[in-house]
Amino acid sequence: MCYIKQTSNGVKLYQLTYLISPELSFEEAKDFSQEIDSLILKKGKLIKPGGPSRRALAYPIKKQTAAYLTRSEFHLEPQEIENFKKEIKNRASERSEGEDENKVLIASKSKILRFLFLEKKIPPEKPKTKLPPKPELLRRVEMNEVHRQEEKEPASKKAELEKIGEKLEEILKE
Repeated sequence: MCYIKQTSNGVKLYQLTYLISPELSFEEAKDFSQEIDSLILKKGKLIKPGGPSRRALAYPIKKQTAAYLTRSEFHLEPQEIENFKKEIKNRASERSEGEDENKVLIASKSKILRFLFLEKKIPPEKPKTKLPPKPELLRRVEMNEVHRQEEKEPASKKAELEKIGEKLEEILKE
């Protein structure tokens, strides 16, 4: 069970996870994730910036079997999240156009295959209390103490026997 942590000024913690198209090179994917992070910085506070890592997908998404997975955590006001989602959707459906050598227009596929916003949930802070030791451990400690006492006793018995022996010798000499 998780709980939402909200700061005093109403800002919440969010996580954005998205898949970048594998048609982009790693450098292009990295630049794109930095672009998304800069969008976050304009509206809120970036906690953990995301860096793309290439992953094989369990099933094809938009006919792609691999993608760059990126995760970013950030603080944002709840009323701003809807506008931010719209911007991400626009980026997801954004298609850049270019020309090849034959002057034919080529529409490249969208950069984001899929994305997910999560409201990050943090458990409430609990007061730190020291738990009492388990009964089994107490028994072990007690037994160890008993064994230590038994080990000490033979040494004291030897000392007593030596004293008695000395007294006997003194008595016999007389």
